[in-house]
Amino acid sequence: MSLSKLAALLLVACLSFACNRSGPPSAEYAEAREKWSALVRDRLDEAATDPQADEVLALLGRVDPKSIDAQYASELKAEIEKSRAEAKAQAEARAKSLEAAEAALRPVVANSPRDEEPSPPEPATEPAAQAAEAPDAGEADKGQPVEGMPASDFKTKFSRCFEYRNDSLVNGLAGGQVWGLKDLSICRDLHPTFVSNSVLLYEDKLSAIRPNEELAPKQYLLVDGKLVPFEEAEKLKKEKEAAPAASP
Repeated sequence: MSLSKLAALLLVACLSFACNRSGPPSAEYAEAREKWSALVRDRLDEAATDPQADEVLALLGRVDPKSIDAQYASELKAEIEKSRAEAKAQAEARAKSLEAAEAALRPVVANSPRDEEPSPPEPATEPAAQAAEAPDAGEADKGQPVEGMPASDFKTKFSRCFEYRNDSLVNGLAGGQVWGLKDLSICRDLHPTFVSNSVLLYEDKLSAIRPNEELAPKQYLLVDGKLVPFEEAEKLKKEKEAAPAASP
């Protein structure tokens, strides 16, 4: 519900005071108006979907049709219900969009027909050929990023679930890139190790896998011609200041 709609609802509520009542007022409407005004002040756009709005609607539903406030109660009740329906539709649309995005990230599994003839066994290979086809030690953990793999391979295979976070210095030199896991449940399921770890790309390869806090953005200072983290720079500065005092 937009702020303009909230303002309109408050205006409807306030009109009852300005009108010259010619019949008996409704205590239920007065209580509902007071509760709704407080709820709008506290929750703004989320007022209509707040559980307390149910009490307001219940009070408005009990307003005597013969009361001078009956028309205002009916209008306020209709506006709250309309805003609640719009909020529900928007939430359902967001849920469907998220579900579609997660479905697009799920790996496609091809099911073979049950009556398909089994494939013939692979011909035996010579030991030399087997050694040539053996995977690198870094690929032991299949389906996961591993240190040493080319940066281009990492981006091609894992960019659906990993995203660039920030630049990083490596040994005081620029050029590092930190990539982290996207905040999607399917990505957390596929790569649980990387919920708490990030990837460092440097010199066209996956240089390191480190805890998120270690690769988070840092402040750097230039010390003796080299960029060092802010905390380390402060420590070096204090050590240099203390050195002359320690000299005889």
